[in-house]
Amino acid sequence: MSTALFGKMALTLALVAACWVVAAAVAGARGRGAMLDSARSATYGVFIAVVVTVATMVAALLTNEFRIHYVAENSSSATSVFYRVIALWAGDAGSLLLWNLCLAGYLALFARRHRLHQEIAHAWALAVIGVVQVFYLTLTLVIDPFATAESMTDGRGPQPLLESSFLMAYHPPLLYLGFVGFTVPFALAMGALIARDHNLLVRWTPMLRRWTLIAWCFLTIGLVLGALWAYEVLGWGGYWAWDPVENAAFMPWLTATAYLHSTRLRERGGPIGRWNLYLLVVTLSLITLGTFLTRGSLLTSVHAFAESPVSGMYLAFLLVILGGGIWLVRTRAGMVVNKFHMRSVLCRETAIMANNLVLIVLCVTVLSGTLYPLVVEALSGPRVSVGRAYYEEMAGPLLILLVMLAGAGQLLAWQVWSARRVAARAVPAGLGSAGVAAAVMAAGVRSGVVVAVLAIATFTLLVNAIEAWSMWRAGGKRYSVCGAFFGHAGLAIAAAGIATSMGLAGQAEITLSPGEQSAFEGEIVHYQGIQTQTRPERTDLIAKLTVGKVDLSPSLRLVQRSADPVGMPAIRHDLTGDLYVSVLAIEQPGGRANFHFYSNPGIGLLWVGGACAAAGGVVSVCRRRRVMGKHVAEADGLSAAPR
Repeated sequence: MSTALFGKMALTLALVAACWVVAAAVAGARGRGAMLDSARSATYGVFIAVVVTVATMVAALLTNEFRIHYVAENSSSATSVFYRVIALWAGDAGSLLLWNLCLAGYLALFARRHRLHQEIAHAWALAVIGVVQVFYLTLTLVIDPFATAESMTDGRGPQPLLESSFLMAYHPPLLYLGFVGFTVPFALAMGALIARDHNLLVRWTPMLRRWTLIAWCFLTIGLVLGALWAYEVLGWGGYWAWDPVENAAFMPWLTATAYLHSTRLRERGGPIGRWNLYLLVVTLSLITLGTFLTRGSLLTSVHAFAESPVSGMYLAFLLVILGGGIWLVRTRAGMVVNKFHMRSVLCRETAIMANNLVLIVLCVTVLSGTLYPLVVEALSGPRVSVGRAYYEEMAGPLLILLVMLAGAGQLLAWQVWSARRVAARAVPAGLGSAGVAAAVMAAGVRSGVVVAVLAIATFTLLVNAIEAWSMWRAGGKRYSVCGAFFGHAGLAIAAAGIATSMGLAGQAEITLSPGEQSAFEGEIVHYQGIQTQTRPERTDLIAKLTVGKVDLSPSLRLVQRSADPVGMPAIRHDLTGDLYVSVLAIEQPGGRANFHFYSNPGIGLLWVGGACAAAGGVVSVCRRRRVMGKHVAEADGLSAAPR
């Protein structure tokens, strides 16, 4: 039996098992308990079949099965073993296999975690996840990753950019684990709505939050690693270009963050029950929209895949998720009517609602900039683009406001106004913030925006530190306190890194011949010349530079299968910032080279902040289970009457 046929059979078996999961789960929801047990058992079959399918493709990549079209397009005999394995997600069909693997893992994990639960809502939730699995397995079969062609002696190999950094081994899988993970809280919420079980909807709030936190952690780490990959590989000195596909990953992160904050109100008997459900629907819809844009041949991007035949299927599925989710929430509106009243407007609940408003406005802003070129092209024909200036002018102030709210919210007490509490936190934090602003200005920084952002970030960091210390000493909710502190501190630190790396950055283009020298940012740049390294699949032209006392070696990579050279930047990391050098062109013979130098002060704070935020999510996931008290159900004022 050929590898291609075996892979197709395993993939088909996975689809059949997923269809059985859906059918058996629906039967279980209608009162046949044995069928629910069968559905749960079938989830393991789905997972095993998908694992076998993925393993078959990896084996084909490792053994150079160039008769399989996907292997021929994304690998070659000269590709290293490491990059042959990660070529699994180098193309559309292979990345769908990875997507299905992540989803099948969540499906089996959900069935395992809830194997003792016999509620109707659990059966419906399992059916919803199964439907999503059926859809993506069907897509994969339509695209057919195991399609064969005439046997080739060698393959084209992966895109040169994908062979430029080991980060590609982690960035896509973590993003996918984040994207796919949001299917579980969505399914749980929809299952409760379909079953009209208001008691479970209340009791499930901590469980929904925990599943969302797991996906949010993966997505956060994936976004940070993606920004780091762009910074180290693409050669333009930046890390976030507001690329449409980057935006498609950022938008569900915003709505999921809003959901995580609004559920804090729900846990305390607060409002926004219906709002939470809408956020879950919108988050999964944005993820589906992102896959539609990335795989539907609508975008030109370094992240986008080639033309795909399944764009219509993505669009139909998006309409089902969005339309079906909104319909369920609206038709079950009687279940989630809130009767909550705050005793003061100046309380933490107000800050959290303001946080939700800012996050949604920011999401709409990014969505508008992403879709506007597509709408214009569809209506009038010419392709237009929305540049970084739009996002920096529109989204920048909203991001600063988010940092402010992350500090202001921790000043306020729950439900009541407490001047003593505010003063105890605001005074020391304000003094520290003023001290940082004065020190930065004394150091020569004259950018008002940079000084203001650093002051706000310091204030937020100190307020959260004071709140975490006071709560820790009180001995309550230590996991939750640490999670919130790391999350908010990460946001503040990252904001400081973004402000300094953008507001204080310097750059210059310098052309040098071997032996010449110049100056950049007060340091002497000496260019020794070009060193050539030749390998079977590529030739590297390495420029030898000395900047100050540090040797740097940016290069141009000439790949046989690509007409354009690939630039490989060199970076000097310091505590105060990075010196970033790209080589733009090299004249041969002679070795005269054109370089682009960038100075990125404080950029390391961005990576530290991203790591802190992700750590906050991990700590929150690991916190001990808390059973919600009776007061939550009473405060929510939920009506169990079905419509």
